[in-house]
Amino acid sequence: MKKITVIFLSILFSLSMSNNSYAEVKNSDYENIKTLYDKYEVKIEASNKPLTRKEIALLLLEVLNKIPKTNLTEQEKFDIENLKQNYTIEIKSIRVNLEALNDQVDINTSNIERIDNKINLLDDKLSLSFFGSIAFRNCFMSTDILTQPQNIFNNIKGNTFQTRIAGGVTGKFIDDFNYQLRVFTGDSNSFNIAWYPFGTNITRLPFVFDRFFIGYQPSVINNENNKFFFTVGKANNFFPETELFFDEDVSFNGFSQQYKYSDKKGVLKEVFLGLSENALTVDGPNINSFVFGGKAGIEIAPLENLKIKATSSYVTISGAEKTAIYQFNQGYIGETGKRNRLDSSGNNFINQFNLFDASLKVSYELIENFPIAIFTDFVNNFGAKDKNKGYLFGLSLGNFSKKGDIFFSYNYKVLEQDYNLSYFVQEQMGGTDVSGHQIDLGYQIADKTKIFITTQNRNSLSTPNIPTLNIIYTNIRQDF
Repeated sequence: MKKITVIFLSILFSLSMSNNSYAEVKNSDYENIKTLYDKYEVKIEASNKPLTRKEIALLLLEVLNKIPKTNLTEQEKFDIENLKQNYTIEIKSIRVNLEALNDQVDINTSNIERIDNKINLLDDKLSLSFFGSIAFRNCFMSTDILTQPQNIFNNIKGNTFQTRIAGGVTGKFIDDFNYQLRVFTGDSNSFNIAWYPFGTNITRLPFVFDRFFIGYQPSVINNENNKFFFTVGKANNFFPETELFFDEDVSFNGFSQQYKYSDKKGVLKEVFLGLSENALTVDGPNINSFVFGGKAGIEIAPLENLKIKATSSYVTISGAEKTAIYQFNQGYIGETGKRNRLDSSGNNFINQFNLFDASLKVSYELIENFPIAIFTDFVNNFGAKDKNKGYLFGLSLGNFSKKGDIFFSYNYKVLEQDYNLSYFVQEQMGGTDVSGHQIDLGYQIADKTKIFITTQNRNSLSTPNIPTLNIIYTNIRQDF
């Protein structure tokens, strides 16, 4: 439509500039055309000056294009035929000019596309971009908030101000090779504590290299729908779906191979297959334990606004006895730990971790950009005899994509003592052997700025008489 409008205005302008002869233009010609325009709801403004023959011919072409071909009266048909005969020469001239302008527009469009392709090709070859985030939060913990609200401050277990800073660079250095480097705040001896507390004894925030990898995407087998991706180094972890399996910030050194098929138009939206082989703990020159894992996922859209995503993962940790000593609750062994993590002497960790995970998410976009989703996740550690399961049920409303968006989520989690290594799980749950409810409420106050309020209550599974621990997080995050 824009192209036609530009051509129409260009012709009208060129004709008015090139021909100022008003001879042989009959008033009846103009009146007949205006009558047709008015009758068929194609209004034209009355001219303050006499029109040229070419301008009359241009209006006649507009009439011929817009009025219906049927239901014309005999008088209208007669008037149109007379006008066509009277302005035959001018109509032919306009059509020649129109074809020439169309050809020029096509040439210009082709040139623009060629320039865009060259720019995109140059951008791919010299691609370099920075990314990161900075966030601050307050963590308030107290027991029996619901049962003894009058004693909230007397029961305070913690009130800290924390920060989380991450930043990195990603880009390409050869056609099919890319790289990424990221640093963020945290303890190098911890896998999932990305938040660091402020305190008078802290003079510098510690930063660790969290991501450093080289990726390979072979262009000969990658296309719009199929994507193969290989990494070597410490890449982002593709296992977590609801953070019940691994925390999103957990990543390992090693290799990964990923394949993804996607189709935006079909019912089958995405298929994902991934494998990873990683080193877990290293003592000097020797690797003491390994992580081997695989994941398969599928997403379908049986209806226009309905999406169903299912994933399944399996991870085995060899030499897990070298990592089990880092459990958050290592001070508590109990009968479960003796059965699952210690040998007969009660002194050595022997447990192997063989983790099977299955997750399901169903989302429906009832209102544009405001999906409703229900989700569940289940983990079973076949390396432990009992107390080896973790599961989650939840629902969410909305998402974050633009300023003014809101997000709400509720979930209930049960993390049995040996369902996973506790330092791999979501850090807000504080390890394993817990159950709890969690509510998240977020608001996007700017394009890349979000605020969150999270409430959580946490109960011990092995010692139910311990008072319920309630936690309130207030969080503001800026991405860039």
